[in-house]
Amino acid sequence: MKQLTFAAIFLSHVGVAFAGDFGAGHMQLKTEHGKIMANAVMLSAQADIDITAMTAKVSMTQTFENTSQVWLQGTYVFPLPEDAAVNEFSFQIGERVIQGEIQEKQAAKKQFEQAKRNGQQAALMDQNRPNLFRLSLANIPPGEQITAKIVYVQTVAYQQGVFSLRLPTTLTPRYIPGKPLISGNALDKDISIAHAGQGWAFNTDQVPDASQITPPQMRSSAMINPIEIRARIAPGFELAQIASASHKIEWQAEEGGWWVKLAKKAVPMNRDFTLSWAPQTGAEPAAAVFVEDQQTDRYVSLMLMPPQPDASVELQTLARDIVFVIDSSGSMAGESMRQAKRSLQYALSRLSPNDRFEVIDFDHSARALFRGVKPVNDQRLAQAIRFVESLDADGGTEIAAALKLAFTNAAEQRRLRRIVFITDGSIANEEALLALIQQRLGNSRLFTVGIGSAPNSYFMRKAAEIGRGSFTYVGALDEVEHKMSALFTQLESPLLRNIKLQWSDDISPQMFPSVIPDLYVGEPLLLKVKMHQLKASVVISGMLNNRRWQRTINLPELGAQTGMASLWARAKIEQLMDELHTGKPEEAIKPTVLSLALKHKLVSKYTS
Repeated sequence: MKQLTFAAIFLSHVGVAFAGDFGAGHMQLKTEHGKIMANAVMLSAQADIDITAMTAKVSMTQTFENTSQVWLQGTYVFPLPEDAAVNEFSFQIGERVIQGEIQEKQAAKKQFEQAKRNGQQAALMDQNRPNLFRLSLANIPPGEQITAKIVYVQTVAYQQGVFSLRLPTTLTPRYIPGKPLISGNALDKDISIAHAGQGWAFNTDQVPDASQITPPQMRSSAMINPIEIRARIAPGFELAQIASASHKIEWQAEEGGWWVKLAKKAVPMNRDFTLSWAPQTGAEPAAAVFVEDQQTDRYVSLMLMPPQPDASVELQTLARDIVFVIDSSGSMAGESMRQAKRSLQYALSRLSPNDRFEVIDFDHSARALFRGVKPVNDQRLAQAIRFVESLDADGGTEIAAALKLAFTNAAEQRRLRRIVFITDGSIANEEALLALIQQRLGNSRLFTVGIGSAPNSYFMRKAAEIGRGSFTYVGALDEVEHKMSALFTQLESPLLRNIKLQWSDDISPQMFPSVIPDLYVGEPLLLKVKMHQLKASVVISGMLNNRRWQRTINLPELGAQTGMASLWARAKIEQLMDELHTGKPEEAIKPTVLSLALKHKLVSKYTS
């Protein structure tokens, strides 16, 4: 009889994967020799979301069953938000519940493999990308149920007066560029190296972990991987509405907040769940400060909404060059392509006679409509609309070619150059593309528009951040006009520029992001800060429509919040990892990331 001991451990690497029209993910079962036997039955999945002010704590619980008559190994690949701070993992077999612990990556993997060889039951949680995780289970008993629970915290998004949260539940197959790391007459051992992850793709010279991030998926009209979702919203102010663009929901007000649930008890995990809520008119926050105290350290999460510009003063609007890039690759087929076309057609309708524009389409290659930006006129607009209507979704997703074409020809000195990139971001070479944006951006600004039921939000958000623009998510056709209208308002000109922070008493806190971006209409300033002083204030200043603006914010004396420390550590780790895009060697970053992750008990590239 096999020994019932346990090693629950986190592992990691670096991104996201989802699926909309492509089907649901599932746990793959195989023998100890690697022979694939069947798919485990997912009995249930449940997401409990607790939202307090600007922080969401999410508990995701999934239960599987080995319906076979033999002991098997299991692998399940699933998405989480790219900005989530994962700090709790537990594993249950029968009545036994075991808490996982964070360890250095190699030590965790070694312990898991040893337990596996000893015939012990073990679990390993592996981060393949910042938003793509892998759960590996060793020695699952026949007929046994296995429950895995993951807990993470994240910051709620706020834009255009609406709070929102997205819960990833599925995977979009990724485009894998590069040459396979295998020859036509390779030996079995070479195949095992090039296909170590058991996914549908071989590892390549550009994506060396492709087999780890391409899990098999099922297409079916039946209820595949059912999930129940419940949420509690306690924003601290009255709400005007609660909505979901992805699912039908029911909600009601109760003491202490609002409770939200799916209209149906459970839904298939074939699209991301989105939830949004808006305050009543006059209740919109101008600033919000949340503090967590840990011994001598204070962790602060700060949100500041810049004021709307004075209506009596005309906004400065500069002539613009706008380059529209649309993804027509195979992963965009169906609803995603309809959303992308509608988004671009609406964007074209918002151009002014003072603008110049270009349209670039890409799949396995990139094609420019005009071969350079051209002045707007009726003839060119009609030509562009016909071009968009003729697009079909097929082929690969060579984003690098499209980016290089979009960055060609630097913007003229007195013209704003804006690149609007419409895609699901379903690629596996995120890090190389982010480095390309860092190198080629120049004086352009990159605005990404995520399309489909489950876009690669890690790549889309980071591309916009590095590109000094913004990320817009369009999840349904009826959202297109509202979301694209808000984006074009941002494209007119930055609202608050040259932002500076001056802390009291010459405090020098550790703050992320360390470089404050320009703020666009409807966007808040979000900061994660660590300091030692209990009493502090900060003066935030900038240029609002070419006039100096400032505001003073005092920190509360007592820190009553939780989760701020995890969010700060997650933000610092992210900024350290971003330094790889600028060419900083990994050995200079790893010790600090490892120390932070172990101290705050977080999953990272170097902890498991």
